[in-house]
Amino acid sequence: MAKSKFFRVAVEGATATDGRVIERSWIDDIVATYNRATYGARVNLEHIRGFSPEAPFNAYGDVLSVKAQDDIIEIAGKPQKRRALYAEVEPTDALIALSKAKQKIYTSIEVAPNFAATGKAGLVGLAVTDSPASLGTDILEFSATNAPLKAMFDSRKQDPTNVFSACQEVADFSFDEPTAETESVAGVLKSFFTSLGLGQPANDNTKPAEPKPVQAANDGAQFAALQGAMITLASTVDQAVKTSAAATAGLEKRFGELETKLNTTERPSGPARAPATGTAPFTAIDC
Repeated sequence: MAKSKFFRVAVEGATATDGRVIERSWIDDIVATYNRATYGARVNLEHIRGFSPEAPFNAYGDVLSVKAQDDIIEIAGKPQKRRALYAEVEPTDALIALSKAKQKIYTSIEVAPNFAATGKAGLVGLAVTDSPASLGTDILEFSATNAPLKAMFDSRKQDPTNVFSACQEVADFSFDEPTAETESVAGVLKSFFTSLGLGQPANDNTKPAEPKPVQAANDGAQFAALQGAMITLASTVDQAVKTSAAATAGLEKRFGELETKLNTTERPSGPARAPATGTAPFTAIDC
């Protein structure tokens, strides 16, 4: 499957839905707590989790891993150092198509401040969107006081106490697609033989790996064991053949006896007559 390079999905600071802020410690918590085997964050569209696998509100991929670093971000014309969260994503074909079409080029995370009652923040979702203004500006300004607007976004969360981050533009939303060779059987075999030092390309100037000497210390014992196994197998096959021949002979004998009995037994449903004895009185016929 294809996967993305690491790209920034959130920074510490303002959130997108309720006037709170993403704490620096939350980002470090997310890195510490994220484990796909424990809870895998899926990629969705506009923070909407559809109940159907059909587009457009189905899943668009999975977050494979996350990392954090300090970035210099220009805010109100002034550079500031902020803690940033980066994610590596395994996309579906639909997300790759969106990326190629330059659609949904911003991302926003959903954070559970008290993930699984651990007291630490955790990543529970990643949305792709084309609405950075509404999520990153208008909602920042009005959601804390606009109850209907806040309720609309709360309805999209796994839990109303969760937080949507302000949207981040993806600078390099590209995916490393596997080549046909690596996915094919031929590619797998080529990689296997190459790992053994075999099948080097003709134009490769590197010296082929020298074949490793065969360890012959136990050759005699191994040969004896193999010979013993072959003798045992041959004896088993011979015994099976003899048993089969004896069974066949027995069946032939029983069949012959049955045939003789059938040929000498009067048919039960046939007409019966008294046996001729040849005694008088009888009428002589002049031939």
